[in-house]
Amino acid sequence: MGYGPDADDAVQDGALTALRHIGDVRDPAAVGAWLRAVVRNTSRMRLRATRETPGLDGLDHLHPRDHEPAHPERLIEQHAMRGWIWDAMEELPPQLRLMLMLRHFSGITS
Repeated sequence: MGYGPDADDAVQDGALTALRHIGDVRDPAAVGAWLRAVVRNTSRMRLRATRETPGLDGLDHLHPRDHEPAHPERLIEQHAMRGWIWDAMEELPPQLRLMLMLRHFSGITS
């Protein structure tokens, strides 16, 4: 997991798990090894649960569902607005970007 917040979170989760299951320790002399095993397993679970957030690269084909004949001015305005929206979305953190994409493109509300 390296150094940083991910490792800190794994240690904290491991410590909470260890506190919940401290009664399961059979040999008090082996608490150190048991605690290391708990943190190692917690880290492995966090790494397995890590999912890559989808990027915006594959969504360029999306366009408004406007069935009216388009005027050149309207097309230019739509393309400019779409570019502005994509640029603004790329500035969001990955979690917020994912929530916005799910809400807007798939209709997920919760």
